[in-house]
Amino acid sequence: MNITTQTYPWKYFIVDNVLNYEDYISLRKFSEEKNKKYHNIVKKQVLQYEDWDDIHINNIVYNLVKKVKKYCFENKDKFPKLELTDEEYLNVVDLQFSPPAPYSYPIHPESKLKKFSFITYISPNEDNGTHLYVSKYSKKPSVTVPWKLNTAMLFSGINDVTWHSYSTLGDQNRITLNIFFTPKTALDIPNIHEIFLKNGYYEDSNPLKFFKIL
Repeated sequence: MNITTQTYPWKYFIVDNVLNYEDYISLRKFSEEKNKKYHNIVKKQVLQYEDWDDIHINNIVYNLVKKVKKYCFENKDKFPKLELTDEEYLNVVDLQFSPPAPYSYPIHPESKLKKFSFITYISPNEDNGTHLYVSKYSKKPSVTVPWKLNTAMLFSGINDVTWHSYSTLGDQNRITLNIFFTPKTALDIPNIHEIFLKNGYYEDSNPLKFFKIL
């Protein structure tokens, strides 16, 4: 993966050409077709369990998860939050749809259960990327990661450090493919769906099946 390191306002990484062109186009077409279900939403949504119905797309996503995980654990010095072995993490995946402008998701540092976050920009052609802040009291972003299709932002969330938000730019839904690592022990936490990721999904050893955390 073509990865560049950024250090301001906190450490994060940019990944260009996340998927090969054919796989990206397949994922984008799949996403935009599913987006028809969410075109009039007022809150962010993720693809429902029953709608992960394309074997080819499931394989594309599963192979990307493996690739990302391999990179992270081969470069653990860059990701100090990955304290467990790779087998001890769930691979949490969601295809997220955010409403058109003026939608804005508030500033947050990242859930404590998200030990690693990988956000890939899928559709539309133009939108806002991710806004980064020095602190939760910042009046405006220090940096906005550009919206570039088939490009990802990755980082290890650190409480009271990795402050960020996102918003939509135009009259279309903002679509991202999100990969998170979270300890498998999280499944034992009561009300995990409220703490971690509402309407979320994690992927088990079967590459063609996604499960709701709910």
